[in-house]
Amino acid sequence: MYRSNDGGYTWQELTGAPFERKAVLSIAVHPENSQKLYAATLMGLFHSENGGDNWTEVEPFSVATHQVESIVTDNPMIMLNLWVVADVVFDPYDSQVIYAALQHGGVWRSGDGGQTWNQAAAGMDPNELVTKILPDPNHPDLIYAASALSGVFVSLDGGQSWQSINTGLDPRNFTNLALSEDSSILYAGSFASGVWRLGDSVTAGQP
Repeated sequence: MYRSNDGGYTWQELTGAPFERKAVLSIAVHPENSQKLYAATLMGLFHSENGGDNWTEVEPFSVATHQVESIVTDNPMIMLNLWVVADVVFDPYDSQVIYAALQHGGVWRSGDGGQTWNQAAAGMDPNELVTKILPDPNHPDLIYAASALSGVFVSLDGGQSWQSINTGLDPRNFTNLALSEDSSILYAGSFASGVWRLGDSVTAGQP
């Protein structure tokens, strides 16, 4: 992991982290306190309170997600990636709410600033390989999730339940999501079939 203190002109490697020299897949910065960070890594979810100088594993997340082990122990390929956290994001309407994507574990949610975590994957396979979580900054409780196996999901209730929105998508191995400024268009990036777009059918009628 690297940090720039001058807008990207120079960079400093942050050494000493438990995940040093391992892939960092996503970084989330607290919207009200830039010193508070979360890092989604190949080794789990980590947290910093001082701008990345020091990191600790998010133990409540680790304890909660290790409970899924009994679901997937019969698949050695899944076990290899069981604790890979692909993404972590803050809810744009409530900084106490954090979402994390556990590879082969779906979406996980904390409503108390990371103190406790619960799986929030109703409507998708509990072992879904979620690669990206995207809360809509213009519509409370509207969240999108991309899967490397099952396409794109949407939640209208803050992650309590999900439904697929895959009409016209083939194949369905997606890695990234983005929204237009007014949230009327959703873009989905795939492994090998380029970028796809969805019009305003999801947000139509939303407050």
